[in-house]
Amino acid sequence: MPKIDLNTLVIRRMREEDIDYVKELIKEGSQGSQTRLLLFLLTRPLSLLLLALLSSLLRFLLHSFVAALLLPVFLLFLYLRLSIPRSLGLLGSRSPAWDYMGSCWGGAEEKGREEG
Repeated sequence: MPKIDLNTLVIRRMREEDIDYVKELIKEGSQGSQTRLLLFLLTRPLSLLLLALLSSLLRFLLHSFVAALLLPVFLLFLYLRLSIPRSLGLLGSRSPAWDYMGSCWGGAEEKGREEG
């Protein structure tokens, strides 16, 4: 990871025209993170144990080994795919944290400071 020279670093308040650009950067940076999170959750030991137990129970009920293996994984994947975006915020919720911060920016105050 490259080091940042603190002498060249400039910190300024975000302008209103920068908000859409920053939103796009954040969305671009978070692409694929939902799939990585799903794979992480599905491969944890407790999750694998619960999926194995459920699969064993379904094998007796369905009398199909393949369906008993695939059905619990598919249902858990579908549940996580639908529930994760709402809980994380950056992946599609109605009011993500960065959108709230951008929309509450005090543009009039900043313009008054620059002019005065």
